[in-house]
Amino acid sequence: MLSIVNKVIYILFVFYLIVNLSFVNLSKAYTLSDIEFVNDGNKVLEKPIMSLIIPKINLYNDIYDKNSTKNNIDNNVQIMKESNMPNESNGNVVLGGHSGSGSVAYFNDLVYLSIGDKIILEYLDKKYIYVVSNIYNDYKDGKISIKRNLNDTTVTLFTCSLLNKNNYLVIIGTLMSIA
Repeated sequence: MLSIVNKVIYILFVFYLIVNLSFVNLSKAYTLSDIEFVNDGNKVLEKPIMSLIIPKINLYNDIYDKNSTKNNIDNNVQIMKESNMPNESNGNVVLGGHSGSGSVAYFNDLVYLSIGDKIILEYLDKKYIYVVSNIYNDYKDGKISIKRNLNDTTVTLFTCSLLNKNNYLVIIGTLMSIA
């Protein structure tokens, strides 16, 4: 008789656990890419802060925080330390990437862009839509001369020129709308 009572108690206990655990909030699940890391004393989320989309050349690339280990031109498109963010009025988002051969040559097809083509940055649940307003080459000396109207909000993309190894290809986009 005692064993039947123990079985009933066990079944009731399991039922109690099932009912109570079903109300536990399991919606806050973290992935490894969401974990905070410390880099140079700054806490950094290792997940994208924005996305770069260039429809004409079928480019879609995530951009990481300036302090992220993933914000590295040797592995990804890099947002430069001097860069503003898209929501800063009259600011300039500066992005660099490799071109040429290899799996990280994300800016290989920038050479196909023309004045008037769209560059989109998705940032903080908004789409910042830029239109290419200037394309030029700059001498490759470790610095880039950015030729833009300081009264405009812009994005600057740069990469090594495929046509002249001594130059950077620089693309300037001017903000046209926010969606």
